[in-house]
Amino acid sequence: MLNAIEESLPVFHQYYLKKAEMLGHSGPLPFYDVFAPVAGESSAQITYPEARDVIVSGFSAFSAELGEFAGKVFRQRWIDAEPRTGKGNFGLCVDIFPIGESRIITSFTGNYIDISILAHEIGHAYHSSCLTGETMVNTDYPVPIAETASIFCESLIHQELRKVAPESETLSILERSLSDAGYYIVDFYARYLFESRLYERRLSGVLSVQELNDLMHESMVAAYGDSINPDTIHPYQWISKAGYYMAGNEFLNFPYSFGLLFSKGLYAQYKKQGEAFVDRYRSFLAATGKSTITDAARLMDIDVNSPEFWLDALTLIADDIQKFVESV
Repeated sequence: MLNAIEESLPVFHQYYLKKAEMLGHSGPLPFYDVFAPVAGESSAQITYPEARDVIVSGFSAFSAELGEFAGKVFRQRWIDAEPRTGKGNFGLCVDIFPIGESRIITSFTGNYIDISILAHEIGHAYHSSCLTGETMVNTDYPVPIAETASIFCESLIHQELRKVAPESETLSILERSLSDAGYYIVDFYARYLFESRLYERRLSGVLSVQELNDLMHESMVAAYGDSINPDTIHPYQWISKAGYYMAGNEFLNFPYSFGLLFSKGLYAQYKKQGEAFVDRYRSFLAATGKSTITDAARLMDIDVNSPEFWLDALTLIADDIQKFVESV
């Protein structure tokens, strides 16, 4: 997977350079604008019932069962979607295995991007529903697999949104997806480099603040290449990343990079296999609580040690980057 990521970095650099151009920068993108939106505040709105219909329709195009599950989530009001004062602006799914249900919290404001968040959280709930009937000990699955169903569902809905959303919204939706991918792949790869080099250097003694700063800067430049203005990189990021200080959680960034790419790889396999993939998908999710990722993936005829699987996942993102680069 890491080899595939390293091969894909130049493609992500194209995305950041295009983003710099769209934000009015004459050279590489300043690091402080890496996650800046490229479009202004959205004026197009969609109602909650319309959002529900988009999700149910998009999920049903994949499988009748997934579409019916999404419909049940809305009908039985598992979702707290109303924005309220003091309510956090985030998405969260909590599973209640004893009753075989989940509860979702999000703040639906009528923006098209809110549909992606809803689809993501319903994906988590669907994953949990596939584990209904298992013993409690077999309802827990490792972090690298935790985002699989959610990001897969998000991918399904992104395809649906490109068909139904106004043209003014499609670029924003695409860029949000690429921004997230860049975060989990490029930015997390930089953190992986920093942490790897840190452990190697620590064998020889304690590092000074300047040495830590230099190490962080070097790692960020290695990941972002010439697409980012190196003078704008914040060298003190090692202070603000809590994972570096959590003993027993070394390389905490890895599971998230794995999770994103694994779900994208699954989507790439779905595009190749069609109905054969759909028939096995639920069985795969049901196995994630009691099988290793390697063994569960074999149920889908996927070898996680194969470079081709990861390259297929990254090709999906590369195709979206190409659409983004050609968008303006």
